[in-house]
Amino acid sequence: MSGPVEVFHGSQHGPDPGRHSELDQDSPGVPGEKEEHSQFGTALDAGDANGDGYADVAVGTPVEADDGGGEKGKSTVTVLHGGSKGLTGRGARVAEEPSSSAEAPRDSGETIGNRFGDAVRMGDTNGDGKADLAIGAPRTEGFAGALWIYPAQQEGWPAGAARSYGPRDFGDPKAPDDEEIGASVR
Repeated sequence: MSGPVEVFHGSQHGPDPGRHSELDQDSPGVPGEKEEHSQFGTALDAGDANGDGYADVAVGTPVEADDGGGEKGKSTVTVLHGGSKGLTGRGARVAEEPSSSAEAPRDSGETIGNRFGDAVRMGDTNGDGKADLAIGAPRTEGFAGALWIYPAQQEGWPAGAARSYGPRDFGDPKAPDDEEIGASVR
């Protein structure tokens, strides 16, 4: 099942069910195509990635599937930007899991099936006042799962700027294949 991401706007009395918006991969500006079996919206988190004072939303798509349910491409995380009129697809940026050995040392496997984006978290990890992006990939081959940190940048979420962490980085050199680091990011 794919999206949509629904946002209910607040009021003095809490969420207002009569005032909400929906975004999916068919919304203007949102990268990708909506397909029945893709998992756009599996994981969500909010934070101010561009420093404009409005909440942006990270949307995990751990499986990018074709209409038949088969995996067709890399898993992604899309960051939708907020503004004075709410959340929009305009200017949305995509973070993809690095696939080359230069970008992802210790990961020589194919990225399809890693569930990159199964968990997402936005938070300022480097003290620059902008929300960075933490992305879990619990089935990354050779890692028994991985956690990726992408610092917030004006040009989006370039794979070359990402840092990855696996079991060895957390003091577990002989992690079992089913450990699934990155299944949850808090």
